[in-house]
Amino acid sequence: MKIVKFITAIACLFLISFGAECKAASDEFLKYGVDVYKGEFKIPDYYKKTADGWRDDEGKLVDIPHVNFSGKYFIGRHSCGTECVYYTLSDLTTGKDYDYLNMFSSGGDTPTLTRDGRRYLTELLSKPNSRLLIARYHISASTNRGEECRQKEFLLKSTGKISPLSTTTTQCVN
Repeated sequence: MKIVKFITAIACLFLISFGAECKAASDEFLKYGVDVYKGEFKIPDYYKKTADGWRDDEGKLVDIPHVNFSGKYFIGRHSCGTECVYYTLSDLTTGKDYDYLNMFSSGGDTPTLTRDGRRYLTELLSKPNSRLLIARYHISASTNRGEECRQKEFLLKSTGKISPLSTTTTQCVN
């Protein structure tokens, strides 16, 4: 069973690298389904299309803005240096940004640390047709503990806020 999950994860990474969607083994996403906006996108001004791809206001390469969360939002992943990542949430129907994902930013001058002092980076998983957001916390190894992956589920509420839906698990589920 573990080999099947491993092969599925590798296949998903391959598909995602080509812009395809990957169906999670646990399809919790379907429980929180929404319709996906099909109209013209209003992309925030800080995204610029260049000859070699899309760039943010820091000049860093980013994904092409597209609906990847809750029917009309683009979760942008931005690099701000070594072990430094921040996320933006853009409503592609209005071009407006929200700061609801700031809690997932990590690194920089003040790296994010676990209670026992280990660094971690957060990866966000979403689907265009779901209000569910999964945060995976990739925790670095220490002298007495190996690398870990923990995850927690969040839900985009009708108020526009992102609220926890679960407690943090001790391992990531594919």
